[in-house]
This record gives sequence, C-alpha cells and structure tokens, in this order.
Amino acid sequence: MYYDSLTSELIVTGTFREDAANCTSMTGCARWNGIKWDSTENFYTDLHKFALTRFNGTLVMDGAYYLPAGYYQLATWSGSSWDTLPNSPNSLVTCFAEKNGELFMAGCFDRLGNDSTLLLGKYDGQTLTGCVPYEGSNNAFGYRATCLAFYHDTLYMGGDFTSMANPLGASDFARYVNGILDTVHPEFIGNGAASYIEDMVVFRDELYIGGYFRKQDGFTGDYIMKWDGHQFSEVGAGVNGRVNTLAVHNDRLYVGGYFTQAGDSATSLLAIWDGISWQTFNDTFPLNTIIRDIAFYNDSMIISGNFKWISGDTVNHIAKYNHALPTGIQSPVSNFSTIIFPNPASNVVEFRFDGTRQERELMVYDAMGRVLWRNESNEDVVSVPVGDFANGLYLYSVVDSEGSVKQGKFIVSH
Repeated sequence: MYYDSLTSELIVTGTFREDAANCTSMTGCARWNGIKWDSTENFYTDLHKFALTRFNGTLVMDGAYYLPAGYYQLATWSGSSWDTLPNSPNSLVTCFAEKNGELFMAGCFDRLGNDSTLLLGKYDGQTLTGCVPYEGSNNAFGYRATCLAFYHDTLYMGGDFTSMANPLGASDFARYVNGILDTVHPEFIGNGAASYIEDMVVFRDELYIGGYFRKQDGFTGDYIMKWDGHQFSEVGAGVNGRVNTLAVHNDRLYVGGYFTQAGDSATSLLAIWDGISWQTFNDTFPLNTIIRDIAFYNDSMIISGNFKWISGDTVNHIAKYNHALPTGIQSPVSNFSTIIFPNPASNVVEFRFDGTRQERELMVYDAMGRVLWRNESNEDVVSVPVGDFANGLYLYSVVDSEGSVKQGKFIVSH
C-alpha cells in the first residue's frame, strides 16, 4: 500500500482481480479516494503487482508484464496510462528508496538492463543501472532483498541473503557505500540460525528493523531491533513472532506481522511503540493471519493481509481502523516560532525562526515518515533545497536544545 500525497489517494497492489462489485476492472492495482475504489486502467493481464512509489512526478510499480514486445518488470503510471520501462530487471523488485534525484530499487534480480548486479540497482529517470557489479557463478535465485532505507545519508538494505556473504561480502543487513554492499554487523553472520529482515524504517533518528531473528539465536532482540549507527538495542523486550511491516505516523511506530505479544502485553498482530513502551490491540483475527502492510490515509490506519474477517465482521484483505489513534507525544511548550516561506515551494523552502538564538535540529520527512533532509544550526533562517523533491506533501520537525518541538507540513509543487 502506498499513500500518494500528490493525488490524495491510497494505491494498493497485490495479486487480486476485481470485476463485478462495482463494474470496475482492477487487476493487481487499485486506487482508493476515501469513498470508492477505482482502477488504473491496467491493460496488463498479469495479476502480480508489488512495490510502488512516486518518482519524478509519476508512479513507478513493479509487476510481471508480458506483452507482445517482450517481458518487463517495471512500469510507470502518468495518471491516465501505463508505460513500461525498457531494460527492466530480470526478476522481482520489492522496495524503493529515493535520494538526490535517484531511485534505488532492490529485490530478487541479478541483471538490470545491460548490467549484471545482485539485488540492487537505481534509476535516474532515464536509465536503469546496476549498483553492485558481479560476474560470479551464483545468481539471485533463492535470495531476496526486501527493504531499503536511508539513514544518516547511508543506504541500508535488508532481506534474506546470508548465504551470499562470500560472493557479495554482505549478509541480510547491509549498507551500500561507494559501489560496495557490505555487512553492517556480525549478528547477521555465522550464528547458525535462520534469520531475515522484512522491513526497516527510521524512527526518532534510529533505524528500526523487523523480521525473523531471536535472542536465543544470538541476536540483541526478538523480531524487532533498533540501530543507532554503531550498535543494536532492544525495543521494549520485542515481540513474540515475525514482524512484517513497520510504519511511522504521528510520532509513533506501528508494527504488524504474526505475533500475539508485545513486551509483556498480549496483542493481536499489531502493536504501537511510542519510544518508551508498547501499546496493544485486542481485535481478533482468523488463525494463521498475517498483517502484510500498514499505511495511513487521512489519519486512518489501513491494514492489509490474508484475513477474511476481523472481530467477527467480514473484511476481505484490507481494513480501516475505526477507533481513535494515539496522537503525537506531547512536547514542552516551545520558546520559538517558525515561519515557512514559500509554501508551496518549488526550489527552496526557508524556515525562519523568531526567539532565543540557540542550536536547533531540523528534519524533513516524506509522507511515509522517511527522513529526507537533516541539519543542526543556530541560524535564524535555514534554507532547505527541495528542487529534487517530488511534488507532494512533506512533514518537518524542529527540536531545540531545551527539547521543545515544532512540527508542521509544507507542499512542494514544481
């Protein structure tokens, strides 16, 4: 699921076909505007659609497109029609991450265009290129990257590729620096346990990872941990089962997967981490249900998974949480005011501070909660370049040296 702030729609991808309910054909991709579902006029017949993001003003989606002209893995949606990307990877793309005008992608492929590359590549809007040159005997079959995130200006990749440690020098939790994909921490190497990472997200300036790993097998935490750039630490005693998805909203970390306990409290496949303690859910799901993804639309939490009912009510695979969600953590009353100009912005947005001159940390996030820009300064005016940002809604937070916080939103429109 992907919230598109430019069109205010929730885009959903998967392995579904819907033809009868509202006479709208939705094959593997559908749009929700808060009232009704609509299609993307998808003329590709294959059901399997997966990763999705917006880049350079258009939606980029992974899928398996079999056309008379050949096979394509990636396509773009302009708002009215689809167009395939030539030289697509030769297998699945599962995740995207954007920085400085480049869209990084990872998945299960070993070739991108004319480049031999294992699991990681990038797109500049015109050309697809590989990131990890590799000509060894192994291929990507059986290995997968599942998530990408920029943390402190470094690209991190998670997945299930431990046995590739020899050819790549990387294992499950890796970082990409200067054309090299390298293992970050020895916990994901050689402990003899089956482990993998399903998702990762930056929350309160730490990188959280979720997946399948356990303390009894030599890991710091159970199924969820956080990374500060140097070491792992626990997240409130973890959870008792696999974590599939992580999402940040209103200064809370939302966690979904296949677990029944968060910390010392019982819960049902979902939990919220506020930075200090766990908050839980008491809804009931069918046996063997897994929460696949969490998204937020107009401040409502949307979940998707393999369920057919929740708490006795028929709900097919996607549902909206109808109770009040926690709001952000209360911060001390700030002793400064913030003016943003211009808003909307096209190339540069200025943050103008009025009040005591002191050190402040300014962070800018996208609608998914990913940090795009970060700076510490005591200047009264701080300029943020947004020329490479896609059109849409962005969030910011300012924290001064006394711990008081200002938060807000601005729009980028080129």
